[in-house]
Amino acid sequence: MLMRLKYSVLAFVAALMVLACRRTAAPEPGTETLTYALGNAATASFAALPGGGVQVKISTASVQAGTVAALYYGPLNEQQGRAALLGSVNTTGETIFTITALENGLPFGLADLQNFDGCLRLYTTNPNTPTAGADVGGNALTGDATPYSLLPQNNSGVSGTFTIYKRRNGLSRVDVVLTGTQAGALHPLHIHLGGPSVCGTIAVTLQSVVGATGTSSSTLRAYDSQSIPNAGAPLSYMDLLGLSKCLKVHTSSANDAEIATN
Repeated sequence: MLMRLKYSVLAFVAALMVLACRRTAAPEPGTETLTYALGNAATASFAALPGGGVQVKISTASVQAGTVAALYYGPLNEQQGRAALLGSVNTTGETIFTITALENGLPFGLADLQNFDGCLRLYTTNPNTPTAGADVGGNALTGDATPYSLLPQNNSGVSGTFTIYKRRNGLSRVDVVLTGTQAGALHPLHIHLGGPSVCGTIAVTLQSVVGATGTSSSTLRAYDSQSIPNAGAPLSYMDLLGLSKCLKVHTSSANDAEIATN
């Protein structure tokens, strides 16, 4: 009789434990979220978790099987190291990840994300050629943008625009979009001190324009180390807007002839 009672009590305790495990859910994220459009009909939402860390919810309409999500340092238009590997992404619908720390061991919460100098990449084999992604945290764009026109030079037939975008951290992204360039060419470009009628010494070297696409995207942090008199000095979005400047697009590194300027 005692043995039967003992086994009944043990079975009852075990049943309670099973019920408790079934009713214990993962911590619910808070109401404060940061959401980013990743392109290709994908989004990523970051929400704070009560015990620390963030929940990352990636929503996709359709991605290739084997797609991986990861946080990287620096903006999308640069190639820097990985900060945190999230994991494989479902081909459709939602995939949810939890981050409590970066790969260097530093804790990572929503407040850390807001100041994070990085980006989120979705990729299959090469993170430097993502299928979707976005600048996040301090690198996210504020919506402030200032466009300029680029006019043909030396009968090049090349024209377009360059636009200065403001990041949340106060830095700039400069995008150049040209028409009339040819596949196979790389066109160096620089921001020079002085207005279009002066166009003096180089202030900043930008990423070269790829002839096949006619595009370039650069993140500016400081003047070039050889820029006189501002060598290496910080260069914010507001500094760049206030600068008397011109932008020159050149034929090639071997041929300094201009093909477009503002």
